[in-house]
Amino acid sequence: MTVLVDLPEKGITTKNDRRGEKAVKRVFKVIKSYRDPITKKPKVKETLIGKLDDETGKLIPNENYYKYYDSNNSSNYESQLVTELRTGDFQCLNVGFIGACFKLAKNYKLLQTLQQIFGKELAEGFLYLAIYTLENGSVMSYYPRWALSRGLDDKFTYSSREISRILQSISKEDKLDFLNSWFKIHHSDKYLAYNVTSISSYNQQMYDIARGYNRDGEDLPQINLGVIYDQDSRLPLYYDIYRGNIPDKAYLETTISLALSLNINKLNLVMDQGFYTKDNIKYLHSKGTNFLTLLPKNNKLYKELLNDVKANPYDFIKEYDIKYKIFARSYIKVNEGIKSKVIMSYSQAEHTYLAESLLDKVERNNVDLNLISNKRGLVVKKLMKYHEVKQEGDVLISYKEYKYKIHEEYSKMGYFALITNDLDLEPLEILS
Repeated sequence: MTVLVDLPEKGITTKNDRRGEKAVKRVFKVIKSYRDPITKKPKVKETLIGKLDDETGKLIPNENYYKYYDSNNSSNYESQLVTELRTGDFQCLNVGFIGACFKLAKNYKLLQTLQQIFGKELAEGFLYLAIYTLENGSVMSYYPRWALSRGLDDKFTYSSREISRILQSISKEDKLDFLNSWFKIHHSDKYLAYNVTSISSYNQQMYDIARGYNRDGEDLPQINLGVIYDQDSRLPLYYDIYRGNIPDKAYLETTISLALSLNINKLNLVMDQGFYTKDNIKYLHSKGTNFLTLLPKNNKLYKELLNDVKANPYDFIKEYDIKYKIFARSYIKVNEGIKSKVIMSYSQAEHTYLAESLLDKVERNNVDLNLISNKRGLVVKKLMKYHEVKQEGDVLISYKEYKYKIHEEYSKMGYFALITNDLDLEPLEILS
């Protein structure tokens, strides 16, 4: 039986939704009206409270309706919804994906770890919620129908309210206990990889959502997610969420200190050069953490070693690795006060790729500069990197290539340096 209620008398808007075969009129509650600070146009913040029933003109409410208009009957609505779903005709139960996920969870001891901390029933419940999210995303209002169509036991057919209650019941101690147990099971005592990703969001409520460097180029605030992976198994072992406006390199110390609080004896960390700072490598070294990372090309030591391999070319017989198809030379150097091993390497394939990209870029700049010759308009900065430009006022008079700049950049291509404070690591181990 479909639940019907009277339409609220005021404070609502309606919109036609034509995504299906038949147009549906959806009803929204206006939360607030305001003027956009940039465009100065009036805007409204609203939330969906249900859809209009064509025959009666009444509202078929969703859970949001009860939050704003009749919170006392919210639980009745949810139980009635579940009852209605149970009487639905699910001719085919889709259980293959769930079975595969549970098998993986058992093989990797995920289910066992969850059960140790949360008990058998809640551990399975968490797993069902995770599987639902993998299939459908994070909108939980469709979970009851999904659970019933998969033949789940009644105790796992959670309503949205029950899901919120379950998730809010997880304490910080529960999370740390899980991460500690998970880390001990899957850490191989070899190298770990650390990286950060950003998740863009329209959410205005969460404290950690903030504007920062957006990797996807989206004009949206974001949240940062730092993850430590095991290099061998490729499994995530630890994560930390932090504000989207905090630079990655500035938060590394906090993430590692939290990871070390999990009673980990020693970390061996692989990270990209985006995390390389003097303070970060000194901190890692002071905590007994071995690190492996790319040495930035603007680093004084990198420039010194680059000049050395140019002045003293690689020995093809002794310094060429046929497996990785690169030249490699090992140095022991003091960097930022830390005795380190540096592998200065050169890849002919990388050199060729970068050189072709450079020539293509120079040629495209030539075409663009030719198009704007003798025309009004200032030359954009990116077109001046490889060209000497002469202008009279805002008119381009002439241009020519900076041959020495192009050749200088060409001569440095294909080289890279890996640095570690683990002096026992062999070059082949580092390159792998």
